[in-house]
Amino acid sequence: MELRLEALPDLPQCSLLAQIAGNLWRQEGVLALWLGGSLGRGEGDLYSDVDLRLSVTRETLERWKQPDFAALLGRSCLVQVFLSFEETAFLHHLLLDNGDIYDLWIQSAERDPSPEAILVLGCRDLDLEKRLQQVVPPVLTPPIPAEPAEMEQVVREFWLNSHKHRRVLNRNLNLLAMAGVQVDRGYLLRLWYALVTGKDCGPSQTQT
Repeated sequence: MELRLEALPDLPQCSLLAQIAGNLWRQEGVLALWLGGSLGRGEGDLYSDVDLRLSVTRETLERWKQPDFAALLGRSCLVQVFLSFEETAFLHHLLLDNGDIYDLWIQSAERDPSPEAILVLGCRDLDLEKRLQQVVPPVLTPPIPAEPAEMEQVVREFWLNSHKHRRVLNRNLNLLAMAGVQVDRGYLLRLWYALVTGKDCGPSQTQT
């Protein structure tokens, strides 16, 4: 069965993605390959990460914990972060030497796909294909245009919150300081999103 690469969006990162998808599809035990994230939703842009999903046989799952990324991706990985989810799935966060970021999610075929908008590139298993077709993504509230007054308020809140860190650190409340940094991260992500897109993703999208 051939991959349906014609479904890939016309974006610069998808030229390399097509090659990587072909390499992954030829590996033993791979049953399905699909895209999630913004590319899976059809909302990708020049800044989109590649959220690539693989479903593999239980027998081959263990091998994917430490694959030969240089051979699979055809590029060097500058950063690799591994996260495990129970015994049936794990995630490789990868920064390639060309600047592309890949989130390579690998799961056992017995596990149901995550409820997200997906773009299926290939599937060799009829039961799994039915489950992929039945995935119902959550309804997302579309971002609204960024209002200058609202963005100015976000900047004010960022500076106010960051100035609180001096008091917290002076009192040796290091864990509380980390919580404050996480709040600052949300402010900065919201401002960055507004700068790049002209839209306001809102506080709820940046605090998670």
